[in-house]
Amino acid sequence: MSEPDTPDNASTPNGADTPVSADTPVSADTPVSADTPDSTEPQDAPAAASPSPTHHLHGTEHSDSARHIVRWHADVLLDGHICQGIVHEISESGATLFLELNPQKAKKLSLNIHVPPLDDKHGQHIVEVEGKIIYAIHDSEEQQFRAGVQFSEFANESDPAFLTSYLNGH
Repeated sequence: MSEPDTPDNASTPNGADTPVSADTPVSADTPVSADTPDSTEPQDAPAAASPSPTHHLHGTEHSDSARHIVRWHADVLLDGHICQGIVHEISESGATLFLELNPQKAKKLSLNIHVPPLDDKHGQHIVEVEGKIIYAIHDSEEQQFRAGVQFSEFANESDPAFLTSYLNGH
């Protein structure tokens, strides 16, 4: 695992992600937050979840849950605007999203995560969850904003158990 990002090494190996303030104009290579996660190269992944190691933020534990790389669609309510997002990583406690809108000024968002069926016997499941934006950065490779979200409240009390079971392959 690479060393945790700090303000001195916050860019990815290709130098694409570096922090800026909210008032800085954003270009394709301009990230939007001083809080940056470990660098991960976005990639297309199968719909089924695959585990990846827990990520760290500035040397402290970012999540106690294993992250799973996915590529799930999500409807995102952000400051009164509905936009489409892609869930890139997910755990029982949070997710990393790709968004076309800059989420930096929003502190919270609402997600409808479209969880694909595990088999032909079940349909798609929508997980409705409120979340707190932990970081937001522009990802020049994806040409979208990458946001880390900590889940705060599920609309359906059975969704946390559903998500845990799904991510564990049951």
